[in-house]
Amino acid sequence: MENTLKIITKVGSDQAKEYGKYASRPMTYKEFLFRLWRENVPYDEVENYLWEKQEIVGDEGLADYLTAGEYAGMLSEIISHNEELVDATDVREIFDVWFCVELKDLMIDYGIDLDAPVDVDVMARMAESEEQQER
Repeated sequence: MENTLKIITKVGSDQAKEYGKYASRPMTYKEFLFRLWRENVPYDEVENYLWEKQEIVGDEGLADYLTAGEYAGMLSEIISHNEELVDATDVREIFDVWFCVELKDLMIDYGIDLDAPVDVDVMARMAESEEQQER
């Protein structure tokens, strides 16, 4: 996918805002990532993002947008991080796990303590930084 890190941080930031609005108590970044994965959020939200940007058109979906090479890369990332066992034929599951692995790595790269409560402003700054780097 083009602008991958920008998309991951933008969608991650948007979701942190949403979860923050409705959370009954502060959530750590680890809890946030777990909820994203468990609730199958990344796939749908990235698909919506790409439709809004008109990168996906017509009746296509995110699965139609991913190349075989990108999909293989996602599987490789999941395996290299020793994440959950996944069904290699389930595009949605693979994408969701991969997205959370990548978002976690980005947060670590930005010095975010995964045991700290989610700070929406920090997530927004991370997304802005990635957007600036993509330009």
